[in-house]
Amino acid sequence: MHWMLWLFFLCFVHNEVSVIGLRMSEVSVPTIGLFGGEETLECHFLLETDDLLSVKWYKDDHEFFSFWPRRDPVIQHFTLPGVILLSNSTMNRITLSNLTLLSSGNYKCEVSAERPSYRTLSLDGNLTIIVPPDPEIPRINNISSSVLMGDTIKGNCTSFRSNPPAALSFFINGEKAGRGEIKEYTPVGGTWERLGEPLDLYTSVLGLEVQVGHRHFRQGLVRLTCTATIGHWQRDLSTQLTIRHKNFPEPITPHGQNNPAGKRLEVKNLVLMNGFFCFWLHWL
Repeated sequence: MHWMLWLFFLCFVHNEVSVIGLRMSEVSVPTIGLFGGEETLECHFLLETDDLLSVKWYKDDHEFFSFWPRRDPVIQHFTLPGVILLSNSTMNRITLSNLTLLSSGNYKCEVSAERPSYRTLSLDGNLTIIVPPDPEIPRINNISSSVLMGDTIKGNCTSFRSNPPAALSFFINGEKAGRGEIKEYTPVGGTWERLGEPLDLYTSVLGLEVQVGHRHFRQGLVRLTCTATIGHWQRDLSTQLTIRHKNFPEPITPHGQNNPAGKRLEVKNLVLMNGFFCFWLHWL
């Protein structure tokens, strides 16, 4: 009896091992794409003992690409809003071009195998399209470039026409401004044309109001920085304004009367000339 159970177990294990075939390795979907740009999506898998039946791509569960190695044509495209494929698409890689806001969504690669496993496996990822600000760098407005101790710095930072709206932050000498020093405004939306397409874009504004004291000045200067963050886009969008204390001496320049090195050079040259003149008189 025991040997029959053992034989059954071996047959079960053999059958399980024999059907091991298709495995998904990786599906690469960029998290961020730029409006009007291109992004490449990749789908990698291992067939092992299986034969490939098909590879399909879906956006939000709607099929737009298929690869059938035993059909003619091998590759098929299906029209879908926001999805434009380059002609160099392959079994493992497709490239989306002319990205629009409609290109945002969930992208899934589905791989099906024939015998012996007859498996169908899939992996997916989300792509979000961003419309960068125009101009790209935010602007600091209505803030004087020179102040006195006790004056109030009051102005704002603006990031124009993006989607999603920019999240703005002020930094004073590298330290983030406190909540009591800033004033947040609701982004203002409007329709703007970009690459010939009307888009819903947003302008963001962040106000700043702070009374400057000794702690704000570094060698007579206050450095304001405004940064803009657009979703999860990893891009440095920042601008800086340097504010000078009105009673602090002007920065020393490389040339001119305020340059101590220049003065030392002039004095040295004068001493040398005077010594040469005295030596010449001695020999007369």
